[in-house]
Amino acid sequence: MGKSGGPEETAAFQIFPRAFERVLPEDLWQKSKPNRIERSPSTLYSLLENTGFCDISVEGPIQHAVHVASPAAFFDKFALTSPKLNDVLSKLTVEQQNAVKREVMELAQREGGQTDGSISIPSSAYFAYGTKE
Repeated sequence: MGKSGGPEETAAFQIFPRAFERVLPEDLWQKSKPNRIERSPSTLYSLLENTGFCDISVEGPIQHAVHVASPAAFFDKFALTSPKLNDVLSKLTVEQQNAVKREVMELAQREGGQTDGSISIPSSAYFAYGTKE
């Protein structure tokens, strides 16, 4: 079982929520917030313990960079692979979808643009695991 770290550690995963907040009406972007557990080894430990796991271990944070070829590839990576993002985007008008895409690409470029045109944005996660009888 793995859970992402908090917003301060997962810059790559904050791009879409920030883009939604900037270009969509509040009632639409509030629904798009990801269902994440805020980073805390003790919280992850407690969650596993409360659901009957034992021999629990929490590792991390493990650092990684989300690296893609371009701002458009960054948009596609998340828009095409996240069921929640895909669902939110599918309910938007074409105009709203285009506004979100432009904002995501601008934010990705600003925060992780590399000299070769690629995007590299840091991310980290904790991994929690245990056994269950």
